[in-house]
Amino acid sequence: MHGIVRRTMVVAAGLAAVAAGVAAPATAGVAAPAAAGASAGKYYQSCYELNKRYPAGVASSAATARWWVRQGYSRPATSKRAVKVYWKNHSNLDRNGDGVACES
Repeated sequence: MHGIVRRTMVVAAGLAAVAAGVAAPATAGVAAPAAAGASAGKYYQSCYELNKRYPAGVASSAATARWWVRQGYSRPATSKRAVKVYWKNHSNLDRNGDGVACES
């Protein structure tokens, strides 16, 4: 509902500007599509590339990272972005299927 209200307000502001003879910016109040794609997680070709950004790898969840630490390994990244990176790359970088990609 919030998005519909926002779009309605942008359209209304544009119509008011046209009525006043002023050009309204076309992107007022609209999020850039590139910003939405950037938060979806980056695709990495190899563990070498991923480990530059995340030296201990990325985990599928915080619980998986805790289990990994209890086993004596370094804690993999579990931020929101890191989890998105995991889910975007797990099919090619988590070869053993343990929930941690590119563990070191």
